[in-house]
Amino acid sequence: MILLVILTLVIAATLFIGSGFAIRALARIPFYWVFTPANTFCLVVSDEDESGDGMTGVGNLVNVLHAVPGKRLNKNALDTMEWQFEDGEDPEHDRFSFRKLGVQSMGNIFYTTRFNVDKRMRFAREKKLKEEEEKGEVRAVSTEMPHTVTKINRTRNVFYSGELSVSIKEADTADKLGLDMEIDFSFRRKYPVKSVLRLADASAFLTSLVEQIVNNETVVRPAEDYIGDKNTKTNREDLALFIASNQTFHDEIEKEVGFAIVKVSLRDVKMKKEHRDLLELQVTADKKAQAKIRDAEGDRDAQKARNEGDADRIIRVIIPAARDERTVAVRTAEAYENNKTVTTFAPGSDKMLPLGK
Repeated sequence: MILLVILTLVIAATLFIGSGFAIRALARIPFYWVFTPANTFCLVVSDEDESGDGMTGVGNLVNVLHAVPGKRLNKNALDTMEWQFEDGEDPEHDRFSFRKLGVQSMGNIFYTTRFNVDKRMRFAREKKLKEEEEKGEVRAVSTEMPHTVTKINRTRNVFYSGELSVSIKEADTADKLGLDMEIDFSFRRKYPVKSVLRLADASAFLTSLVEQIVNNETVVRPAEDYIGDKNTKTNREDLALFIASNQTFHDEIEKEVGFAIVKVSLRDVKMKKEHRDLLELQVTADKKAQAKIRDAEGDRDAQKARNEGDADRIIRVIIPAARDERTVAVRTAEAYENNKTVTTFAPGSDKMLPLGK
Protein backbone atom coordinates (compact mmCIF):
# COMPACT_ATOMS: atom_id res chain seq x y z
CA MET A 1 0.00 0.00 0.00
CA ILE A 2 2.78 2.39 0.92
CA LEU A 3 4.62 1.56 -2.29
CA LEU A 4 1.45 2.29 -4.28
CA VAL A 5 1.10 5.70 -2.64
CA ILE A 6 4.74 6.51 -3.28
CA LEU A 7 4.44 5.37 -6.89
CA THR A 8 1.33 7.50 -7.33
CA LEU A 9 3.09 10.55 -5.90
CA VAL A 10 6.10 9.99 -8.15
CA ILE A 11 3.89 9.67 -11.22
CA ALA A 12 1.92 12.78 -10.22
CA ALA A 13 5.10 14.78 -9.62
CA THR A 14 6.54 13.59 -12.91
CA LEU A 15 3.39 14.57 -14.76
CA PHE A 16 3.28 17.93 -13.00
CA ILE A 17 6.91 18.73 -13.70
CA GLY A 18 6.63 17.37 -17.20
CA SER A 19 3.56 19.49 -17.81
CA GLY A 20 5.42 22.52 -16.56
CA PHE A 21 8.29 21.89 -18.96
CA ALA A 22 5.83 21.20 -21.78
CA ILE A 23 3.91 24.42 -21.12
CA ARG A 24 7.11 26.48 -21.02
CA ALA A 25 8.30 24.81 -24.23
CA LEU A 26 5.02 25.70 -25.96
CA ALA A 27 5.31 29.28 -24.67
CA ARG A 28 8.60 29.69 -26.52
CA ILE A 29 6.93 29.02 -29.89
CA PRO A 30 4.43 30.60 -28.81
CA PHE A 31 1.55 28.08 -28.88
CA TYR A 32 -1.44 28.68 -26.58
CA TRP A 33 0.99 29.85 -23.91
CA VAL A 34 3.32 32.83 -24.13
CA PHE A 35 6.14 34.36 -22.10
CA THR A 36 5.76 38.01 -21.09
CA PRO A 37 9.08 39.32 -19.71
CA ALA A 38 8.99 41.92 -16.94
CA ASN A 39 7.90 45.43 -17.99
CA THR A 40 6.68 44.26 -21.41
CA PHE A 41 3.40 43.52 -23.14
CA CYS A 42 2.40 41.61 -26.27
CA LEU A 43 -0.50 41.87 -28.70
CA VAL A 44 -2.44 38.63 -29.16
CA VAL A 45 -3.74 38.26 -32.72
CA SER A 46 -5.74 35.65 -34.61
CA ASP A 47 -3.05 35.13 -37.25
CA GLU A 48 0.65 35.87 -37.51
CA ASP A 49 2.21 38.68 -39.50
CA GLU A 50 4.21 37.07 -42.28
CA SER A 51 5.28 40.24 -44.07
CA GLY A 52 8.11 40.98 -41.68
CA ASP A 53 7.45 44.73 -41.60
CA GLY A 54 5.41 44.69 -38.42
CA MET A 55 2.67 46.86 -39.93
CA THR A 56 0.68 44.61 -42.27
CA GLY A 57 -0.32 41.66 -40.08
CA VAL A 58 -3.33 39.71 -41.30
CA GLY A 59 -4.65 38.75 -37.85
CA ASN A 60 -7.21 40.65 -35.80
CA LEU A 61 -6.24 41.91 -32.36
CA VAL A 62 -7.98 39.79 -29.72
CA ASN A 63 -6.13 40.57 -26.48
CA VAL A 64 -3.17 42.24 -24.81
CA LEU A 65 -1.08 40.37 -22.24
CA HIS A 66 1.49 42.12 -20.06
CA ALA A 67 3.91 41.81 -17.16
CA VAL A 68 4.18 45.45 -16.09
CA PRO A 69 4.66 45.65 -12.31
CA GLY A 70 1.99 47.64 -10.46
CA LYS A 71 -0.19 48.07 -13.54
CA ARG A 72 -3.44 46.59 -14.79
CA LEU A 73 -4.94 46.99 -18.24
CA ASN A 74 -8.32 48.69 -18.47
CA LYS A 75 -10.16 47.07 -21.41
CA ASN A 76 -13.56 48.69 -20.90
CA ALA A 77 -13.37 50.77 -24.09
CA LEU A 78 -14.89 49.19 -27.21
CA ASP A 79 -12.06 50.67 -29.25
CA THR A 80 -8.95 48.62 -28.48
CA MET A 81 -6.85 51.69 -29.30
CA GLU A 82 -8.23 53.21 -26.09
CA TRP A 83 -7.27 50.33 -23.80
CA GLN A 84 -4.98 51.88 -21.22
CA PHE A 85 -2.69 50.99 -18.35
CA GLU A 86 -3.81 52.06 -14.88
CA ASP A 87 -2.30 51.76 -11.42
CA GLY A 88 -3.16 48.52 -9.62
CA GLU A 89 -2.38 44.81 -9.69
CA ASP A 90 -3.69 42.79 -12.63
CA PRO A 91 -5.87 39.80 -11.52
CA GLU A 92 -4.34 37.73 -14.33
CA HIS A 93 -1.01 37.88 -12.52
CA ASP A 94 -2.43 35.91 -9.59
CA ARG A 95 -2.84 32.80 -11.71
CA PHE A 96 -0.62 29.83 -10.97
CA SER A 97 0.71 29.72 -14.53
CA PHE A 98 2.03 33.28 -14.26
CA ARG A 99 3.34 33.15 -10.69
CA LYS A 100 5.01 29.73 -10.90
CA LEU A 101 5.67 29.07 -14.58
CA GLY A 102 6.06 32.65 -15.82
CA VAL A 103 3.63 32.19 -18.73
CA GLN A 104 0.19 33.45 -19.70
CA SER A 105 -2.54 31.80 -21.74
CA MET A 106 -3.64 33.28 -25.07
CA GLY A 107 -6.96 31.42 -24.69
CA ASN A 108 -6.97 29.67 -28.06
CA ILE A 109 -4.58 27.32 -29.85
CA PHE A 110 -5.04 29.32 -33.04
CA TYR A 111 -3.92 32.61 -31.53
CA THR A 112 -0.39 33.90 -31.60
CA THR A 113 1.47 37.08 -30.70
CA ARG A 114 2.17 39.86 -33.13
CA PHE A 115 5.63 40.80 -34.35
CA ASN A 116 6.13 44.53 -33.86
CA VAL A 117 8.66 46.98 -35.23
CA ASP A 118 10.07 49.26 -32.54
CA LYS A 119 11.62 52.15 -34.47
CA ARG A 120 13.27 55.02 -32.61
CA MET A 121 16.23 57.38 -32.61
CA ARG A 122 19.32 56.63 -30.56
CA PHE A 123 22.52 58.54 -29.94
CA ALA A 124 25.76 56.87 -30.98
CA ARG A 125 29.36 57.75 -31.69
CA GLU A 126 30.68 57.39 -35.19
CA LYS A 127 34.38 57.07 -35.83
CA LYS A 128 35.60 59.36 -38.59
CA LEU A 129 38.98 60.02 -40.09
CA LYS A 130 40.22 63.56 -40.49
CA GLU A 131 43.53 64.91 -41.71
CA GLU A 132 45.81 66.86 -39.40
CA GLU A 133 49.06 68.56 -40.26
CA GLU A 134 51.88 68.14 -37.77
CA LYS A 135 55.45 69.26 -38.43
CA GLY A 136 54.79 69.52 -42.13
CA GLU A 137 53.33 66.01 -42.37
CA VAL A 138 49.69 65.23 -43.03
CA ARG A 139 48.35 62.30 -41.04
CA ALA A 140 44.92 60.67 -40.61
CA VAL A 141 43.41 60.90 -37.14
CA SER A 142 40.44 58.87 -35.89
CA THR A 143 37.78 60.93 -34.11
CA GLU A 144 34.46 60.00 -32.53
CA MET A 145 31.54 62.20 -33.58
CA PRO A 146 28.20 62.02 -31.69
CA HIS A 147 25.19 61.62 -33.96
CA THR A 148 21.69 60.15 -34.04
CA VAL A 149 20.92 56.82 -35.66
CA THR A 150 17.65 54.98 -36.22
CA LYS A 151 17.41 51.69 -34.37
CA ILE A 152 14.85 49.16 -35.61
CA ASN A 153 13.95 46.25 -33.35
CA ARG A 154 11.53 43.52 -34.45
CA THR A 155 10.02 41.90 -31.39
CA ARG A 156 6.92 40.18 -30.02
CA ASN A 157 7.27 41.80 -26.59
CA VAL A 158 7.23 45.60 -26.41
CA PHE A 159 8.70 47.45 -23.44
CA TYR A 160 6.16 49.48 -21.49
CA SER A 161 8.64 52.28 -20.79
CA GLY A 162 11.69 53.54 -22.61
CA GLU A 163 13.34 56.56 -24.16
CA LEU A 164 13.21 58.41 -27.46
CA SER A 165 15.78 60.83 -28.82
CA VAL A 166 14.91 63.79 -31.02
CA SER A 167 17.36 65.74 -33.16
CA ILE A 168 16.43 69.34 -34.02
CA LYS A 169 18.37 70.88 -36.91
CA GLU A 170 19.07 74.65 -37.02
CA ALA A 171 16.49 75.85 -34.52
CA ASP A 172 15.68 79.54 -35.09
CA THR A 173 17.39 82.18 -32.93
CA ALA A 174 17.08 85.96 -32.66
CA ASP A 175 20.48 86.46 -34.31
CA LYS A 176 19.75 83.98 -37.15
CA LEU A 177 22.44 81.52 -36.00
CA GLY A 178 20.86 78.06 -36.18
CA LEU A 179 21.22 75.65 -33.26
CA ASP A 180 21.33 71.85 -33.51
CA MET A 181 19.77 70.25 -30.43
CA GLU A 182 19.65 66.69 -29.17
CA ILE A 183 16.78 66.04 -26.76
CA ASP A 184 15.96 62.89 -24.77
CA PHE A 185 12.44 61.86 -23.76
CA SER A 186 11.51 59.23 -21.19
CA PHE A 187 8.05 57.79 -21.87
CA ARG A 188 5.49 55.17 -20.88
CA ARG A 189 3.08 53.48 -23.25
CA LYS A 190 -0.15 54.54 -21.57
CA TYR A 191 -2.20 53.21 -24.49
CA PRO A 192 -0.35 50.02 -25.54
CA VAL A 193 -2.32 49.18 -28.69
CA LYS A 194 -2.28 52.76 -29.96
CA SER A 195 1.45 53.10 -29.27
CA VAL A 196 2.17 50.14 -31.54
CA LEU A 197 -0.47 50.36 -34.28
CA ARG A 198 -1.42 54.03 -34.71
CA LEU A 199 1.79 55.36 -36.32
CA ALA A 200 4.59 53.65 -38.21
CA ASP A 201 7.20 56.11 -36.90
CA ALA A 202 6.36 57.68 -33.55
CA SER A 203 9.74 59.43 -33.32
CA ALA A 204 9.04 61.38 -36.54
CA PHE A 205 5.75 62.69 -35.14
CA LEU A 206 7.41 63.54 -31.83
CA THR A 207 10.19 65.39 -33.65
CA SER A 208 7.73 67.58 -35.57
CA LEU A 209 5.93 68.62 -32.38
CA VAL A 210 9.11 69.30 -30.44
CA GLU A 211 10.58 71.30 -33.32
CA GLN A 212 7.64 73.74 -33.22
CA ILE A 213 7.91 74.19 -29.45
CA VAL A 214 11.68 74.70 -29.52
CA ASN A 215 11.55 77.24 -32.36
CA ASN A 216 8.87 79.26 -30.56
CA GLU A 217 11.15 79.53 -27.52
CA THR A 218 14.58 80.01 -29.14
CA VAL A 219 13.53 82.53 -31.81
CA VAL A 220 13.37 85.31 -29.20
CA ARG A 221 16.83 84.54 -27.78
CA PRO A 222 20.34 84.88 -29.21
CA ALA A 223 22.31 81.69 -29.84
CA GLU A 224 24.80 82.74 -27.17
CA ASP A 225 22.17 82.01 -24.50
CA TYR A 226 22.55 78.28 -25.21
CA ILE A 227 26.26 78.11 -26.11
CA GLY A 228 29.07 79.68 -24.14
CA ASP A 229 27.10 82.15 -22.03
CA LYS A 230 27.50 82.22 -18.24
CA ASN A 231 23.81 81.29 -17.94
CA THR A 232 23.95 78.53 -20.57
CA LYS A 233 23.25 75.68 -18.11
CA THR A 234 20.24 77.47 -16.64
CA ASN A 235 18.89 78.41 -20.08
CA ARG A 236 19.13 74.82 -21.28
CA GLU A 237 17.34 73.54 -18.20
CA ASP A 238 14.65 76.18 -18.71
CA LEU A 239 14.16 75.05 -22.32
CA ALA A 240 13.73 71.41 -21.26
CA LEU A 241 11.25 72.54 -18.60
CA PHE A 242 9.41 74.66 -21.17
CA ILE A 243 8.91 71.57 -23.35
CA ALA A 244 7.94 69.35 -20.42
CA SER A 245 5.36 71.85 -19.13
CA ASN A 246 3.58 72.28 -22.48
CA GLN A 247 0.22 70.60 -21.86
CA THR A 248 -0.83 70.78 -25.52
CA PHE A 249 2.28 68.80 -26.41
CA HIS A 250 1.42 66.09 -23.84
CA ASP A 251 -2.18 65.89 -25.03
CA GLU A 252 -1.15 65.52 -28.69
CA ILE A 253 1.37 62.78 -27.90
CA GLU A 254 -1.18 60.80 -25.88
CA LYS A 255 -3.88 61.25 -28.49
CA GLU A 256 -1.84 60.36 -31.56
CA VAL A 257 0.93 58.10 -30.27
CA GLY A 258 -0.35 56.74 -26.96
CA PHE A 259 2.73 57.85 -25.03
CA ALA A 260 2.84 59.59 -21.67
CA ILE A 261 6.00 61.71 -21.56
CA VAL A 262 7.66 61.37 -18.15
CA LYS A 263 10.84 63.43 -18.44
CA VAL A 264 12.59 65.75 -20.90
CA SER A 265 16.33 66.45 -20.91
CA LEU A 266 18.45 68.51 -23.29
CA ARG A 267 21.47 66.35 -24.10
CA ASP A 268 23.52 68.71 -26.26
CA VAL A 269 23.46 71.93 -28.27
CA LYS A 270 25.75 72.43 -31.26
CA MET A 271 26.25 74.81 -34.17
CA LYS A 272 27.73 74.65 -37.63
CA LYS A 273 31.37 75.72 -37.64
CA GLU A 274 30.71 78.85 -39.70
CA HIS A 275 27.90 79.89 -37.35
CA ARG A 276 30.07 79.28 -34.31
CA ASP A 277 32.86 81.40 -35.81
CA LEU A 278 30.37 84.24 -36.31
CA LEU A 279 29.17 83.86 -32.73
CA GLU A 280 32.73 83.99 -31.39
CA LEU A 281 33.41 87.18 -33.38
CA GLN A 282 30.21 88.69 -32.05
CA VAL A 283 31.02 87.76 -28.45
CA THR A 284 34.57 89.16 -28.78
CA ALA A 285 33.26 92.44 -30.19
CA ASP A 286 30.66 92.68 -27.43
CA LYS A 287 33.30 92.12 -24.75
CA LYS A 288 35.54 94.84 -26.19
CA ALA A 289 32.63 97.27 -26.36
CA GLN A 290 31.65 96.46 -22.78
CA ALA A 291 35.27 96.98 -21.64
CA LYS A 292 35.31 100.43 -23.26
CA ILE A 293 32.03 101.29 -21.61
CA ARG A 294 33.35 100.18 -18.23
CA ASP A 295 36.51 102.30 -18.71
CA ALA A 296 34.43 105.33 -19.69
CA GLU A 297 32.14 104.81 -16.73
CA GLY A 298 35.19 104.52 -14.44
CA ASP A 299 36.65 107.79 -15.77
CA ARG A 300 33.28 109.46 -15.38
CA ASP A 301 32.88 108.26 -11.80
CA ALA A 302 36.43 109.37 -10.91
CA GLN A 303 35.90 112.84 -12.39
CA LYS A 304 32.55 113.08 -10.65
CA ALA A 305 34.21 112.24 -7.33
CA ARG A 306 36.90 114.88 -7.91
CA ASN A 307 34.30 117.48 -8.83
CA GLU A 308 32.26 116.68 -5.74
CA GLY A 309 35.41 116.96 -3.59
CA ASP A 310 36.29 120.35 -5.07
CA ALA A 311 32.74 121.59 -4.60
CA ASP A 312 32.71 120.40 -1.01
CA ARG A 313 36.06 122.14 -0.30
CA ILE A 314 34.82 125.42 -1.79
CA ILE A 315 31.59 125.32 0.22
CA ARG A 316 33.09 124.26 3.55
CA VAL A 317 36.51 126.03 3.40
CA ILE A 318 37.08 128.62 0.70
CA ILE A 319 33.82 130.57 0.88
CA PRO A 320 33.73 130.88 4.72
CA ALA A 321 37.41 131.91 4.76
CA ALA A 322 36.90 134.58 2.12
CA ARG A 323 34.02 136.15 4.07
CA ASP A 324 35.92 136.65 7.34
CA GLU A 325 39.15 138.75 7.49
CA ARG A 326 40.12 137.17 10.81
CA THR A 327 39.80 133.68 9.26
CA VAL A 328 42.00 134.78 6.36
CA ALA A 329 44.69 135.94 8.80
CA VAL A 330 44.50 132.68 10.77
CA ARG A 331 44.85 130.52 7.67
CA THR A 332 47.79 132.66 6.49
CA ALA A 333 49.48 132.10 9.85
CA GLU A 334 48.78 128.35 9.67
CA ALA A 335 50.29 128.17 6.20
CA TYR A 336 53.39 130.02 7.33
CA GLU A 337 53.72 127.80 10.41
CA ASN A 338 53.44 124.62 8.36
CA ASN A 339 55.53 125.61 5.34
CA LYS A 340 57.60 128.60 6.48
CA THR A 341 56.33 130.19 3.28
CA VAL A 342 53.20 132.10 2.38
CA THR A 343 52.19 132.60 -1.22
CA THR A 344 50.09 135.65 -1.87
CA PHE A 345 48.54 137.21 -4.89
CA ALA A 346 49.40 140.81 -5.81
CA PRO A 347 46.59 142.49 -7.76
CA GLY A 348 47.76 143.83 -11.08
CA SER A 349 50.50 141.22 -11.33
CA ASP A 350 50.49 137.89 -13.10
CA LYS A 351 52.69 136.12 -10.53
CA MET A 352 52.26 134.56 -7.14
CA LEU A 353 54.91 136.00 -4.79
CA PRO A 354 56.37 133.93 -1.93
CA LEU A 355 56.71 136.01 1.25
CA GLY A 356 58.54 135.51 4.53
CA LYS A 357 61.16 133.09 3.30
